[in-house]
Amino acid sequence: MKQSWLLWFVVALACVTAALLFVVVMSPVNASAPEAAPTLTEVSPTSAPNDLVTLITITGTGFAQVPTVSLGSEVLAEVGWVSADLLTATVPWGLAPAVYDLTVTNPGGESATMAGAFTVTQGLGAWTTGGPYGGKVNLVVVHPVTPTTVYALAREAGAFVSYDSGQNWELMVQDSQAFRLTIDPGDPKTMYFSGSSLLRTRDGGRTWVELMLGPPPFGFHPVNGCFVAYPVAHPADTGVLYVATGSCEGIPVEPGEGGIFYSDDYGDSFVTRTVGLTDTDLVDVAFHPTDPDKMATAGFHGNVFTTTDGGENWHWAADLGEQLRRIYFDPSGSPEAWIAPHAEFQPPSSPYVYHSAGPGLTTWVTSEVTSEPISSGGIWTLAFGGGKVWAGGYVGYTSNDGGTTWLPVMGGPDPVNELLSFAFPPGPLQRIHAGTEMDGHLRSNDGGMTWQEENEGLAALQVRGLASPWGEMDIIYANTFERGLLRSDDGGQSWLSLVFFHGGAPKGPLLAADPHDADRVYYGHQCDNAQPCMEVSTDRGLTWQEIELDMPAAWAGWEGRVLTVSPHPLVAGRILASAGFCRDTAHCNTGTEPAGFYASDDYGSSWAYLGPTPAISEPLLIAFDQGDPDLVYAGTRGDGLWRSTNGGDDWTQVNIPGTQAPVNIDSIAPHPNISETLYVRLYSFGEGPNPQPDLYFSNDAGANWQVVPDVDTVTGGSGGTGLVFMPSLAGAGPYYIYSGCEWGLCRTPDGESAWEHVAGAPRPTGSNTLIAGSDGERSRLYIGTPGGTATVPERTSLLQDSIPGLGSLFGGGVYRYTTVPAGMHRVWLPLVARGE
Repeated sequence: MKQSWLLWFVVALACVTAALLFVVVMSPVNASAPEAAPTLTEVSPTSAPNDLVTLITITGTGFAQVPTVSLGSEVLAEVGWVSADLLTATVPWGLAPAVYDLTVTNPGGESATMAGAFTVTQGLGAWTTGGPYGGKVNLVVVHPVTPTTVYALAREAGAFVSYDSGQNWELMVQDSQAFRLTIDPGDPKTMYFSGSSLLRTRDGGRTWVELMLGPPPFGFHPVNGCFVAYPVAHPADTGVLYVATGSCEGIPVEPGEGGIFYSDDYGDSFVTRTVGLTDTDLVDVAFHPTDPDKMATAGFHGNVFTTTDGGENWHWAADLGEQLRRIYFDPSGSPEAWIAPHAEFQPPSSPYVYHSAGPGLTTWVTSEVTSEPISSGGIWTLAFGGGKVWAGGYVGYTSNDGGTTWLPVMGGPDPVNELLSFAFPPGPLQRIHAGTEMDGHLRSNDGGMTWQEENEGLAALQVRGLASPWGEMDIIYANTFERGLLRSDDGGQSWLSLVFFHGGAPKGPLLAADPHDADRVYYGHQCDNAQPCMEVSTDRGLTWQEIELDMPAAWAGWEGRVLTVSPHPLVAGRILASAGFCRDTAHCNTGTEPAGFYASDDYGSSWAYLGPTPAISEPLLIAFDQGDPDLVYAGTRGDGLWRSTNGGDDWTQVNIPGTQAPVNIDSIAPHPNISETLYVRLYSFGEGPNPQPDLYFSNDAGANWQVVPDVDTVTGGSGGTGLVFMPSLAGAGPYYIYSGCEWGLCRTPDGESAWEHVAGAPRPTGSNTLIAGSDGERSRLYIGTPGGTATVPERTSLLQDSIPGLGSLFGGGVYRYTTVPAGMHRVWLPLVARGE
């Protein structure tokens, strides 16, 4: 009876439960409507090389928490839900180059696809750069027929061209100097460029040939010296070119050199037109706007000459009593002519220009641009547009009353600083192009009321040092001459400006990233009070703490400057630095001033001077053994190689047999995983019996040495710069040693002497701009370069057939090369890939 009752109870309970479940499921209050399908609007960025990990943002609507994001068949990791309209996702490195569809799938299964949304380009095994862009632009020129074509001449880089009014640039002529560019008005595809040589193009800049002004000593490379050429195309006669020539690099014009050269066959041949020129050290030549037979030329030493017969005869007009820079005729003809003096190295003074007071250019009036003293000198260039005179200098100025009054060029509430040149497209004054000292190319679309920096592709920054934290090789820091310190978090694809530390060219590596803390960065220099200083950042360069290093008692009251800084790769918090000391600024670059070492054991918060006593010549390099934390090497300028066996506390000089003082060390490369093994390159800076670099190898911490053939055995050039081991990964074969060499980069397997050119690689600026790193899966080489030529014609992404015999062109900046081991197959092959 009891069992029967219990059975009925269980059956009843089950029925009630089932009924309740039916009600709950069928209740309209609890029924969930299907989610709306998402939509896709934009993906940013839209492409990336496959050697980098890339963060992308996805905008659209209807994104549920948290959807799946795919490129082709590859499901992306680290998807971040920001809102129903915004997502982030991480594209891994190693995807096959292709155009990918992007798909977002909500947890309920609803999805949206954007066809061809993301392009993966080849980055593995290829040289890649994303700048940084900008530099010192000495001169901007607008094409006379196609005003959307603009040219920019950049110091230490060459000539760049933009076909979209300055938004994007590409290198047209690579040259370590860039003085003038002139376009033939009657044949605009003909241009003449003056740098370290005089070049001509007849096809708009695709190919160039070198012009000679005549046989020696009248050629462009005279026997007794050198000179700069200032070409000016005739405004009316096609194919006619005038070239003013003068001294260069402080080398005076010798008798029979300089003057005016004339060609009526596009520069194929020249004759001199110097009759009446009592001074042939010239800096410029200009045509009168209404009568091109009337011309004027300015001499470096202050003389002005005129001609009324196209240069057949010249007449002395005036002596302005100081060095001159440029001479111009105002297109309106009033005042007749203008001159910018060569005043940039004067002490603080009020900048000024000259303009002529009447015909004949015999009388000149000084026009003071501002009464405010400017420390960096005077006016560099003049230009004429919109009825105004535009003056480029530390601050840009304009005058609309013939130089009687001047106003600064404003960029909103503040003046636009360091404007070097201006250029104007034909027509009403709206668009203006400007070249600057620090910010590259600026453009105004409203007559100069506002300005925008537009430098994409203008690779003219001078990179002076590189640093990357070990294991975080997508983070790269660059020390540049024009923009100070920059940081990239994506391997150099994009850059963030950090801070500008003043000072001359660094002697050793002043910039270093901490190998134990990726957020820490160090930069050594000289404080404002002329004492050695270390800048320490704990947030990747966003903010800095200045720490002064105490001067040794022996040189109290002297000046001091940090020469190099190097964090210890094996001992966290340990940093070594060196500094040089001199009585005053005039004695700080003699090469004989005393120097010594400092150490910090608390990440740079405090420093102790280590000596040695007596002092040694400047230690410009500090390198740590990769296996023994107490073994450290230092390379000096003059006193050769030094070694410490107790972490840098004490130092002894290392004898390298066969070398004679002064012994200068260019590079030190300890082996990455064999203790006491290192390569050392010597460079005599033209001193001593052997001015060529010599490469030495030791496998016992410098007790014994053997000579190793250097890169000049391959290139036949003047030797190499920098030495760095490319980290070897599992299955990748031997370690390679890389070095800058003539026209590019060379490498050799460790233990061999078979140096070879690295295809398509630029040449590093120096030993401070060649570094390597690894994250355990990828190895990467970074090069900071001033620009140069590619070594192979297959570099299809760059201009081909540029200057005959030199090959393709590289712009300056930071380049990277990423490899993976041959046995590693971390490459995703998509099932869905679309696009041409």
